[in-house]
Amino acid sequence: MKLKLNLTIVLLITIFLLGCHHEETFYAITSDKQVSLPFKASGFFGYFKKRGIKFKIDSTKNTKELIKFINLSKYTIVITDEETGKKVESLSENWKKICTVALKFNREVPTAKKKFVLIVKSRLLKRKEKLIEILKGWNYGVDLLKDGAVIYYLTGKEKLEGIKFLKCQGSK
Repeated sequence: MKLKLNLTIVLLITIFLLGCHHEETFYAITSDKQVSLPFKASGFFGYFKKRGIKFKIDSTKNTKELIKFINLSKYTIVITDEETGKKVESLSENWKKICTVALKFNREVPTAKKKFVLIVKSRLLKRKEKLIEILKGWNYGVDLLKDGAVIYYLTGKEKLEGIKFLKCQGSK
């Protein structure tokens, strides 16, 4: 009898604790670690946690790896160069470009720049309120990176060279 009561109590506590978990996890992947800094800054300052979003970002060594990994169902957000973004969109109708999020400059050729885009899986497009919160998190991170102390904490560098982050304002 006592064992049955104890099992019932443990079961009720477990159900209660699992029922209190409201955070939803979103996974992003990028082919360039530096481009994920606005999301990392927002995460560090608790933006996503305050909104009940668990946000994880992974990076790959190159674009071939990125294309291989996005076939995994867990990724709903990709940040990659514009050329790879177009390739991903052409390979699958499930991916849609949202906006240009960064410009990366080549140090050897100052006029050469590479655009980075944010693309999302169509299932995230159907959840507009979550998508908007994620995009606001990106924009918040872009603002945070204007502070040298945030850059230093996240990268160990005094300032970011060769990259300019842009606020996400829709597809252009």
